[in-house]
Amino acid sequence: MKKTFFLIFISFVAIASTNPLMAQSSKKKKTETVKISASMHCQDCADKIESELNFEPGIKKIVADYKINTVTIEFFPKKTNPDKIVEKIKSLGYSATLIIE
Repeated sequence: MKKTFFLIFISFVAIASTNPLMAQSSKKKKTETVKISASMHCQDCADKIESELNFEPGIKKIVADYKINTVTIEFFPKKTNPDKIVEKIKSLGYSATLIIE
């Protein structure tokens, strides 16, 4: 009985480890972070940039700080890139430049 249980258990582990759906769910998606200088004048400007960019594909997290005119964005590079993000900010009416660190 113990031997049968052991064989079933080993079979299950072997199948689970080769199942691409199970393997895929255990992988974490890698993100990148970028800083962009943007011409914000007030908290409403920062809120507008944050709310609009939250709907962009690939954006994970965004923090806009009008006091230092910086937008920090965490994104999935397979879905978007810094140039697209800069262009989106410009389309909202703000100047935007990628900060290279």
